[in-house]
Amino acid sequence: MSTDFSDLRVPDLLTFLAVCRRGSVTGAARDLRVTPSSVSKAVARLERHLKRSLLARTTRGVAVSATVRDISER
Repeated sequence: MSTDFSDLRVPDLLTFLAVCRRGSVTGAARDLRVTPSSVSKAVARLERHLKRSLLARTTRGVAVSATVRDISER
């Protein structure tokens, strides 16, 4: 399956990377000086664009999904 990256929003990707680095939406929002809601929306847009779940959400925060782990191991 091919993914079209022509309209991928770089800020959404950078927001996703901040969430991965911090392990939480709230921590990423603090680092980026935005609201947690805007971080969640950016990640949701990226997930919709890629048609993949990128984060495994838990009550303790977030972790990268199996999809992201598989890609990062390649």
